[in-house]
Parts: sequence; C-alpha cells; structure tokens
Amino acid sequence: MTAEAATGRRPWRPVLRVAFAVLSIGALVAATVAQWPNVRETVDAVSWGALVTAFAATTAGVLCALLSWRAVLADLGSPLRIRYAVGVFGIGQLGKYLPGSLWPVVAQMELGREHGVPRKRSGVAALLVMVVSLTAAGLVSAATLPFAARGSLGPYRPVFVLPAAGLVLLHPAVFNAVTARGLRLLRRAPLERGLSPRGTATALAWALAQWLCWGVAVWALARGLPDAHGPLLALSVGAYALAWSAGFLFLVAPAGAGVREGALVLLLGPSLGTAEALGVALLVRLLTTGSDLLWGAVAFAEGGHRWLGRRAEGRRNAV
Repeated sequence: MTAEAATGRRPWRPVLRVAFAVLSIGALVAATVAQWPNVRETVDAVSWGALVTAFAATTAGVLCALLSWRAVLADLGSPLRIRYAVGVFGIGQLGKYLPGSLWPVVAQMELGREHGVPRKRSGVAALLVMVVSLTAAGLVSAATLPFAARGSLGPYRPVFVLPAAGLVLLHPAVFNAVTARGLRLLRRAPLERGLSPRGTATALAWALAQWLCWGVAVWALARGLPDAHGPLLALSVGAYALAWSAGFLFLVAPAGAGVREGALVLLLGPSLGTAEALGVALLVRLLTTGSDLLWGAVAFAEGGHRWLGRRAEGRRNAV
C-alpha cells in the first residue's frame, strides 16, 4: 500500500483543484473583457459616485449571500469562522462562471472538507442555499414588481410560484423529511442534525438582505440616467431578483448570462429606455463579476495556497 493510500490522500487532487481555479478565473476574466465594450457608454453616462456605490452594493450582496450559506452550514452542524467561510465560499463561487449550476456545489464540498465539514453536509447546505436564495428572490419580486413594473411580467409569472413552494420546502419538518428520503434513495446515512426554524430564519434574512443590496446597485446606476422615471428603487430591487431567478433556472448559461440581462431589459425598459436598460443590465453584470473576483482574491489570500496544495488541519478550524 502506498503512502498516499495509507493516509487517504489522492495525489491528483491538487491538479484538479488548480485546473478548477484556472478555468473559473479564466472564464470570469473572459466574461469581464467581453462585457466591457458594451458598457462603455453607460459608464460615461453615470457618475463615479454611482459606480462606487453600485460596486460597494454588489460586494455587500455577495457578503450577505456568504453569510446566508454560513448560517445554513452552522445550523446543520458545521459552524465555520468567518475567515474560513470566506475561503470556502469565495473560491467556490468562481465555479458559477463555468457552464452548469453545480460547479459551486462541487467546489464547496471539496473545500469544506479541508475544514472538517463532511461532504454530504456541505452538499446539502449548498443546495439548500439555492432554495433559500430563490425563495427570498421570489418574495422580494412579488412584494415590489406588481406595484413598480410598467413592463410585461407575463413571461416571468411562473417565477412567482417560487416563494410559496420555497417556504413550504424550507419548513424544517418538510425539509428534513425530504432530505432524509433523498439520502435514503442514494443509500447514504441521514444528516446528523436537521434544519431548525432559527437557522432557516437567519439564512432567509441574509438572503433578503442580499437582494436589497443588489437592487440598490441597479438603482444607483439607473437613477443617474437622463430619462429615468418612476419608483426606481422598488423596481430595481424586484427586477434584479426576478431576473436573477430566471437566469439561475436556465441551467446551461454560466451565471445566467443573457437570460438575466434580457429580463432586466424587459422590466427596466419602460422606465429607463431599452438601450439604457441594456446598458445598466450589462454594467451590473460587470460589477457583480468584479465583486466575485474580489471575494475570490480575498479567499485565495486567506487560504487558497493551502487548498491548492496541502490538507488543512480539519476540525481545528471549526468553531
């Protein structure tokens, strides 16, 4: 038996991790470069103050998403210090720029293992956070768009069923029963701890905050345009939440590319103008990409070298 086999270590893991990091960052940079020519006019039309405000808001939105995921993971039995949570979440999020919606889940399962988080628990937490985010997005859009949107909501009305379905699924009794059944079908042992009402409420609160932050980013850009009118703050918050949901559910598009922008143009166009709405949608995409890159850089600075090379001392990092 080799030394690697004896210790349970697989020498090819660092290679796969490096490949994941390179491909994710490469896709993110390529997306940024591709978007720039389309947003230059919008950048010229808004103030530097609006750009700084929007970037700060998108960056805060990513932090709220991180805290929502951390709350779920802690509720399931694996609390992480914030610095280690940033390391796992920040690097894992880069995977969403690859085609398919499961790369962040796979990455978080691998990264969480370095901090004593069982793969099964990490995978369930990542999938649960998707439900939390979609539910919060549905709640926000349902509370704002019927009163603020002047465009047609027809093509996106099915998304409004998400809050009801999500709230049912997030009820601890329902979620724990569904999870136990799913793990049993996969011939896996049940979770050591189930979801609690407090954990659900905390994760949902942070998810609502993330949509408010991202909506503020859209609003900061839109309000400075010459023809902007109407209840822009409520419209911006609801439109971005609904557009993100539509893009997320279109699984083959990396990070919802194209679908999200189309929905934003449809919803923002009547209040901004079609060309201006497209410019705002693309600029918000560019700023959120920059925020993901920023948090990814923070994550690598904290512990990326350890993730790419050697094993961390698992449970010592957990709280």
